Amino acid sequence: EKTTALESLEAERARLAAEAKLAGSKAQQLSAQLAAESAQWQEEKETMRLEVQSAAKSKEANLARVAMMMDETVKRFDGDIKTLHDDIAKLQEALRQSQAACLKAAGEARNMS
Repeated sequence: EKTTALESLEAERARLAAEAKLAGSKAQQLSAQLAAESAQWQEEKETMRLEVQSAAKSKEANLARVAMMMDETVKRFDGDIKTLHDDIAKLQEALRQSQAACLKAAGEARNMS
């Protein structure tokens, strides 16, 4: 009966050892899978970071380009406004000269009559 009990205990120990070996193998497999998934996640995270960084740079470049275009437009409008002021001043001067010539002609016409 001792032999049967020892054989039974030995069989149980062998079964537990096999289960432990299987569990260890499964743990290694899961650990390797976790490491692979973690590496993939890190790679995806880095890719997303680079995409966000690229988008931010692109946005900054677009904003800078828009700001430059606005500055150029403002400068052009300032130039156009100055040209209009100069043209108005010239027209006012021409009008003043024309009015003076009309008054002079009217005065000469009165003197002749």
